[in-house]
Amino acid sequence: MRGIDLTGVTFGRLTVVSEAERVGSGRSTQRRWNCVCACSGQTVVLQTSLRSGTTRSCGCLQRASAAAGLTARNQSRAQSVDVPAYGTVHNRLRREYGPASGYTCVECGAQADDWSYDHTDPLEVTGLDHGHLRPYSLEPGHYEPRCRSCHKIFDRAQCELRALSAREGTGRQDQPTALARSGRHDA
Repeated sequence: MRGIDLTGVTFGRLTVVSEAERVGSGRSTQRRWNCVCACSGQTVVLQTSLRSGTTRSCGCLQRASAAAGLTARNQSRAQSVDVPAYGTVHNRLRREYGPASGYTCVECGAQADDWSYDHTDPLEVTGLDHGHLRPYSLEPGHYEPRCRSCHKIFDRAQCELRALSAREGTGRQDQPTALARSGRHDA
């Protein structure tokens, strides 16, 4: 059974670049993934550790935490508590900026429908949204207003770019999108 392809998906600081050799045998076979960390380190991680959030870096977070005097227990607690869910981040955007419908789409100039992640945050996280893994940022500055059509096209293009970069082993090479939130609609 093939299962889900995680190539190009980012978990914490790790971006999956390819599937590694599986471990175990029979029913206890576990999938593993080759990952590149934001610090440029490389590691192989069990799929269950990626998806559960148990492993979020090549070990650089643990080394940095140790240098800062945090214990593994405190670091783990901080990671699980301090990372807001996908929906929580979008609720925060609506509270801080208002509904996206109050702005024009940065792509086509039509009335925006959604706050769209710009895919440029080097510390992006991945979370579940309606059963789908989605990359997102914890920083409001990485979101732009887009109409639904442009949002889908933009996200699809970013997903294809990420998959292509992962296949080529180059990591993400996204270029930041110039933004202006100046096109506010009168309500």
